[in-house]
This record gives sequence, structure tokens and C-alpha cells, in this order.
Amino acid sequence: SYTNAKSLTIKKKSVDLKAGESHEIDAKINKYNKKKKIMPSYHAKHLRYMTSNKKIATVSPSGLITARSAGTCKVYVYAANGVNKAIKVQVH
Repeated sequence: SYTNAKSLTIKKKSVDLKAGESHEIDAKINKYNKKKKIMPSYHAKHLRYMTSNKKIATVSPSGLITARSAGTCKVYVYAANGVNKAIKVQVH
């Protein structure tokens, strides 16, 4: 009665921010079987977020990117089964 994530759709693949600014990630899960549901979130979070460099940008558990200092890094969005997408973050 459940299915896995086939892929992720992200509205913006890159973000330009100034130090102190924030941007919320708009990500959607594309399922293998559209008639079935994704596993409940108490089993595993539907989406998880990770940054490649916390000194440049941080990301909250809800997907809010906060720019910290100048540079470039990537923020990764992961589905529960490991399917992922990267967002390039440039901080000025």
C-alpha cells in the first residue's frame, strides 16, 4: 500500500543570496506508483536537507536556507529512500 520516491522536483536549482537573507526550498516528491502513498513521516522524514558548507549557508529541518558568509556551496534535498537533488547556493 506504500511506494518510494522515484525523483524529486525542485523549483529553483540555484539561489543567489546576500549574507543574512533566507530562501525556502520548494521540493516535491514524484512517486513510483501514483496510486499509492509515501511511507508515513513517523517511519522516516519525507524530505531531509543537508549543506555542503555550514560556514557559507545553513539549512533548517524544514528546508529554510540561511546565508551566512560569502561563497558558494550546495544544499542537498534527500527523500527517505536516498533519492536526492542539489541546489547551488551563492552568497554575496
